[in-house]
Amino acid sequence: MTFPSAGFDSAVAAACHGTIADETLAELIALIGSNEAACDEYLLRTAIHARLATIMPGLSPEPAATIPVGDSDAGDGLRRQDASAASSGSIWRALLLGLAILTMLSVSAFVLGRGGAIKQGGEPPATVARFGAIESAKWVAADARHDEGDPVVAGQRLELSAGTARIDFTNGAAIVLVGPAIFDVRSALEAELMLGRVQVTASTPESKGFTIHTRTARFVDLGTVFTAEADPDGQCRVGVASGEVLVQVAGSPTISRLRQGELMTIEPGRPQVTVRIERGEETPEFRFASIEPPSAEDYADASQGRASVSLAYGPLLIAKFDPAFSSGGVDRLADGRAQGSADAPLESVFFHEGASGGFLFDLGQRVTISKINSYSWHKSRFRQENQVRATQKYTVWGFAGGDPPAAGPPFAGNGWERIARIDTDDFFDVVAPLDRPAQQACSITSESRSLGRYRFLLFEVHPTVAQHDQEMDHTFYGEIDVYAEP
Repeated sequence: MTFPSAGFDSAVAAACHGTIADETLAELIALIGSNEAACDEYLLRTAIHARLATIMPGLSPEPAATIPVGDSDAGDGLRRQDASAASSGSIWRALLLGLAILTMLSVSAFVLGRGGAIKQGGEPPATVARFGAIESAKWVAADARHDEGDPVVAGQRLELSAGTARIDFTNGAAIVLVGPAIFDVRSALEAELMLGRVQVTASTPESKGFTIHTRTARFVDLGTVFTAEADPDGQCRVGVASGEVLVQVAGSPTISRLRQGELMTIEPGRPQVTVRIERGEETPEFRFASIEPPSAEDYADASQGRASVSLAYGPLLIAKFDPAFSSGGVDRLADGRAQGSADAPLESVFFHEGASGGFLFDLGQRVTISKINSYSWHKSRFRQENQVRATQKYTVWGFAGGDPPAAGPPFAGNGWERIARIDTDDFFDVVAPLDRPAQQACSITSESRSLGRYRFLLFEVHPTVAQHDQEMDHTFYGEIDVYAEP
């Protein structure tokens, strides 16, 4: 088997659907174990296939697992119904296989503060934790069986394809693992999340310092509750529900401190990017806990005369039955103010339902971007529980040259550099529509005070599934502020 080839394509498809023959599987493992490009492509395709099963339940007959309700409103994480649990076991086995090979090749082994693999042989591993409540769990290995009260030993790997499993450590720390996930227990104070999502509670003095590693960072608990996530491509996120967490990016000596209500996203291969997401007071003043309101003083504001904003691609919504329900023009994103009320279509910018779209900021010259703020506000005047248009879900890309590549997907590998990915529903753990704040702000910054030097910024806007009818709706964006210096 070679890469690229039709044989590779067929083998990956069969692995995703759980129909791959043993001989073909052996060839595929050998190929992706020796060819980095093939391995990357394998992980990408299996991740996409798994994601399709998440948003299209018809791909899988397995039911979704319901995540228990927590007490915190900032990110105790496990309130939402995790749609990823609906993915078929074969899909996630294919994805986990690729990640297991990455581990074998030590691609995922550069983790701060430790080295080497799980110890084998010698003295029996020590019991460092025990299983707590296990809900709708499906384990990757066919013979895996874990029950409440069973011991968890140092060096044990847990591969969960669906459901949740609580692990209570001997020092008082507790984690809830949400499938699909790969989780290595290193000791009573240390574990590695290679894939998936965990909620960590470390409220005892003995559990202070409990550390979660990912492929790109480590998170040190200072007596708190936080949620950590790791994606197949190396991106990781941490959100703090209470207390404080120390964050250190792989290869960097700098340690950052996150406090309650803060979220950090770390993009693989990029400088540390911090994303703060906050709910507003739902007033025209757009007041937030720490994020400043929309401003006319940012570099990209139209009043400054230095930048312009245009529609990169995709149709804005035009309501033929009543123009008052149409989107405003894209110039409203850079006019220094956001909406004056909770349901103001003409003062908002939004795409047609179900469509993809993007906004393009031309900053006039290459500048150093220090901060990007985005603002949204929506609560339907007709259906108060419908706040889906408040969600912010986008990817922001940068381009430094004078003539940008085609402003349409795919952007990766097309000259655009990814700066950050935003999904506020993920941060607020939205289950029901009323869980979603009607007024939201996102602030993207970097500890280095530079997100990069770019002339163009492209906001690839993603639609959101409306809870009430499963249609794809788009957010009412009121303002995007870009802070920069030449």
